[in-house]
Amino acid sequence: MAQIYDYQGSIAQKYVLFITTQVLNTIPGQNFYAVEVFIDSADAAANFVAAPAVDTVTQITAQNYQSLLQGSMLSWMTGFFAVPANVTALAYFVTFTNGGFAGSGSTSADLGSAYVTFDQYGYFKLVYSSAFKKAANLQLAALCAGDSLSQFMYGSNDGTFLTGAAGTEAGWFKTAGLDVPFVYHPNALYNPALVQLGATLGIANSTGTPVGDKLDMLAIGGSFGPSMSGSMLALQVGYAAGSNIAFFSYVGDSTGNVAVEGGVSNNGAWVSTVKANIQWQATWLVNYIDTVTAINVASFLTRTPTSGFKNNDTYQGVLNLLKVQLNRFSGTRLLNVLILAPPFGQLPAASGGVIVVPQAWSATYADNLRKSTVYGTLTIAA
Repeated sequence: MAQIYDYQGSIAQKYVLFITTQVLNTIPGQNFYAVEVFIDSADAAANFVAAPAVDTVTQITAQNYQSLLQGSMLSWMTGFFAVPANVTALAYFVTFTNGGFAGSGSTSADLGSAYVTFDQYGYFKLVYSSAFKKAANLQLAALCAGDSLSQFMYGSNDGTFLTGAAGTEAGWFKTAGLDVPFVYHPNALYNPALVQLGATLGIANSTGTPVGDKLDMLAIGGSFGPSMSGSMLALQVGYAAGSNIAFFSYVGDSTGNVAVEGGVSNNGAWVSTVKANIQWQATWLVNYIDTVTAINVASFLTRTPTSGFKNNDTYQGVLNLLKVQLNRFSGTRLLNVLILAPPFGQLPAASGGVIVVPQAWSATYADNLRKSTVYGTLTIAA
């Protein structure tokens, strides 16, 4: 005889629930090896096969970019995805309206709002706005300044850009006092900053990520290489080097491979904080370690039953999470790693319920040619 269940109105129905849901697993710090492009909605209509709605984000991958994009954006992302990738390169396009832009010094409230909303999607940021190119780039560069989740970059094919003079594209940022990495190439088909980033993010180092990879001296080869390797006059090379602008050159191995060089020399007083290209990649790595450690510490403090206690055991647990991230890069990107955080009894006083140790660790960041001393911050909710 079949069993008849008296489920309706029962305790089982009221109190025992089996909830089925989809869980999206994210990798802490994955946004540090993604690119975010803010695009004016007026331009999105011409550069997407089907324009996305305003104030939305569209994920672009090597698998879908040719079916989603057209026009300049298709060329831009062809350059970005040109280098075979060990790490799955990601780009996110954020659509905003140009409302508020009226002149070169104006700003868009919607670009600011979109930045706040979608800031976390990609560490490296560019903007595309044909009608308000100067205003949009200056605004995004200013928004990224001082933001540990952002690095603005700018690429150009304008020859006057190389001089860095006031009124040129490079001059926009210098006049505004903004430290911005520049990349030049005469081929108008591609955005050279995106080509450079594609090469950088396409190489996994021993950590399993591209974080801390060099942002120059990375060869781009195959059929794509020669199309980026247009010759530059010696005078132009001199202008670029003197203006802290990176540019593409032949590797010289008869393969047609090219690599980004330059952008290393200090251009004088206008460079207020960043004196060499190595600082961009060193800062990238420091921001990654600080951010991922903060995420892991938050998880530790909220999930471990005894971790809510303000004692040395909890503090050592926090330091151990920091060491895990530092050890990932130790010996590969970081040398002479030192934990400088004070003993528990000597922690600085909390401010606003938060303890900040500004130089909790130090290390020497090194690539093939250069070295730089870096410091990281430890932040603990008191």
